[in-house]
Amino acid sequence: MEAGPADRAPTGRGPGQVPPPGGERGHPVLDGPLSQLPGVGPKRAAQLAARGIRTVRELLFFLPTSWSTRTGAGAIAELRPGETAVVEATVVEAGAAWTRGRRRIFEAVVEDETGRLRLRWFHRAGWLERRVRPGQTLCLAGTVRRFRGRLEMVHPEILEAGAGPAPAAGTRQLQPRYGEVPGVPPRALARLVAAALEHADALEEVLPRALLQRRQLLSPGAALRMLHAPPPELPARDLETRRTPAHRRLAYEEFFFLQLGLALKARGVALEPGIAFPITPAAVEEALGALPFAPTEAQARVVREIAGDMARPQPMHRLLQGDV
Repeated sequence: MEAGPADRAPTGRGPGQVPPPGGERGHPVLDGPLSQLPGVGPKRAAQLAARGIRTVRELLFFLPTSWSTRTGAGAIAELRPGETAVVEATVVEAGAAWTRGRRRIFEAVVEDETGRLRLRWFHRAGWLERRVRPGQTLCLAGTVRRFRGRLEMVHPEILEAGAGPAPAAGTRQLQPRYGEVPGVPPRALARLVAAALEHADALEEVLPRALLQRRQLLSPGAALRMLHAPPPELPARDLETRRTPAHRRLAYEEFFFLQLGLALKARGVALEPGIAFPITPAAVEEALGALPFAPTEAQARVVREIAGDMARPQPMHRLLQGDV
């Protein structure tokens, strides 16, 4: 199961939208360079910077665009078309092949004690010839489908050694997927995000404590951890519809600061000096009586409100709308 696009609901702050708190220098790790993370050299840092990700904080707020449910099937014979599974099997056949359109692809067949599974990749055939060889035992993750009566995976991910055990039979893992960062493989990006998550608890709380308690909102670190590393018990449907407690926290924060900004702007306008034009009630009634029609109660009320606004020493900001 896979969630849809990321634009269904507010998803929190993005790269470049979070000013360093506590002064210009900010937090030494969160607002420091990505070179603090393992595996980030000058080349990788430049690739991430081209995507607008220059600090650990910005990487934390580079949110997943979707999530997939990865099921541990336990054995090839238990795989079902349509599921995303992790299997561990031995390569029995591997090599380049050609499509009818003379396109070079790479195919392999793996097996365990229960059956065989065909693998196909439509690009990077040269690299795969060096990486996938008969006799190797691979841990593979991908979506299962049935093609010409046989089970297969197209473009399965080859999990690296030490990347963690596959889900046990009958269990699942929720895997985040991110927008493309040119030059950075998805697996490498996931490792960097995992390293950044170790510093998530250092994120400053920007909402008033009373609001957090009243609305029962997560901390910013807990919210980001839920999105980047969803717990297996989290309903996948909630991720799809952006209705997790994490989405609620980030969306609430966005709207809180939007409303705060509007309130501050309104307060600034109210403090601006203006010119008062006192209008007596008698003058208002005279103006209403001069109309070539009898105004409705609502129309008369609005005229009196405008007269009241004009009498104040602040600028008037009013939109008058009426039906013709």
